[in-house]
Amino acid sequence: MRQSFVVWLLFLVVLIRALKVCNGSGELKLRYYHKTCPSAESIAKNITWTKVSSNPSLAAKLLRLHYHDCFVRGCDASVLLDSTQNSTTKKAAPPNRSLSGYNIIDEIKTKVEEECPGVVSSVDIVALIGCSRCCFIPRAHTIGITRCALIARRLRNFAANGGADPSLNTRYAEALKTICPIPINSSTNVEMDPQSTLSFDSH
Repeated sequence: MRQSFVVWLLFLVVLIRALKVCNGSGELKLRYYHKTCPSAESIAKNITWTKVSSNPSLAAKLLRLHYHDCFVRGCDASVLLDSTQNSTTKKAAPPNRSLSGYNIIDEIKTKVEEECPGVVSSVDIVALIGCSRCCFIPRAHTIGITRCALIARRLRNFAANGGADPSLNTRYAEALKTICPIPINSSTNVEMDPQSTLSFDSH
């Protein structure tokens, strides 16, 4: 129970940070570059929406990239840095090894640099991608997939009581147990929001 609470608390902290950035309470706000690079936001938005419309699974991947960038020490684009022989970066950390969407960040950064060289940072590119879907951040777990191995503890012997996490809907927990039988297959995928895993919605 305590571990679940800690995970939710960390999620809320990151969510608040992301919303502050997107809503202008942090240093970046909408139209921040309207004088120095007026096309930056539209470039980020247009490329993001074009890519997502042709591959809807990218929406979850880009939100996850933004979330993981902000997770530990704030939004700093350090998740984009490759490790070197002498140092290991955040990108190489186990939770970040499965991140994707870097090519979209690179495409946006390249296009923005063509328009406004040296003006818009990579940090802000990542934030603009997140903010182009900003009103959906609180619903981030309604899109995408996870793996059985990541939710197994919530299905069986939660808090060492032998049962499922009591915050889960009972029928849903039973359905998940069917999808994720013991022994757990770590490669089995589970939709975050059954039947609408590629759409933002309210259920």
